[in-house]
Amino acid sequence: MSPSLAHRGPAPQLHRAALDRRRLPLICASLLILFGTLGDRVGRRRVLLLGYALFGVASAVAALATEPPSSSRPARCSASAAP
Repeated sequence: MSPSLAHRGPAPQLHRAALDRRRLPLICASLLILFGTLGDRVGRRRVLLLGYALFGVASAVAALATEPPSSSRPARCSASAAP
């Protein structure tokens, strides 16, 4: 490997993936606290059924889609990285 390539560091895509992996536990912990509190106030069964309903609707929309979404994250990341 040439010194100029070694000095640059990892590819930007790898850096973004590493940042996403670091953010995921924080997001999951925040949602766990939020929905735990909501479950205590509204009722755990209602929150569970709401989650099932939202998952079902999202799955149906994804199953009926004829083409991938145009505003997907990889497309936005690559477009913003272009000079």
